[in-house]
Amino acid sequence: MKPFIFALIRRPPVGSRGVRVVGLAVAAALAMAGCAGSHVPSAGNHRATGRTVSAAALSGGNCNPSQLRVRAGREGVNETAHGDIELTNAGSATCTLRGLPRIALIRRGRRLAVRPTRAPDLQLAPVLLAPGQTADLAVSWANWCGSRAPQLSVRITLSGGGTITAPFNGRPDWDYVPQCLNARYPSTISVVQAYLRL
Repeated sequence: MKPFIFALIRRPPVGSRGVRVVGLAVAAALAMAGCAGSHVPSAGNHRATGRTVSAAALSGGNCNPSQLRVRAGREGVNETAHGDIELTNAGSATCTLRGLPRIALIRRGRRLAVRPTRAPDLQLAPVLLAPGQTADLAVSWANWCGSRAPQLSVRITLSGGGTITAPFNGRPDWDYVPQCLNARYPSTISVVQAYLRL
């Protein structure tokens, strides 16, 4: 639209008074239209990082660890261990999961030497959980060159605060660990989806 507007209000030749008046009138009309179109967004339509987020997803308070029940399992996918961490609202109030959680793997009370990373195409979407509803947090663990780690726990630090630790030995593959691809590089774990309501 900008080239069209410029064509209407460009400076006319000297002596073309009538064209100048028309140009000024058009410019004034466009300015009034622009003012009329400018308004404060309503609470029903928020934009964050280019994505539209509904007001419903922003209305609940952050989920507290005390109101979440966790079930987590892992399986082999292309030489990595894919993990699904299901978080269920076991409380009596609606809450929201939002932001990027931090993930750590725990064995016998000690944190494994696994570097947390962020998937390059990760899109964060807040999820509103009513009591009894569940959301999935998906992670990908890669390049484990350490000793066998059959019994693990996963520690989730929520972006809104608070930490949850739960067993990470569930179905379908129970104790699967990723293949060692290169011992010169660190093992990593990435959040690949946060969050998807089930």
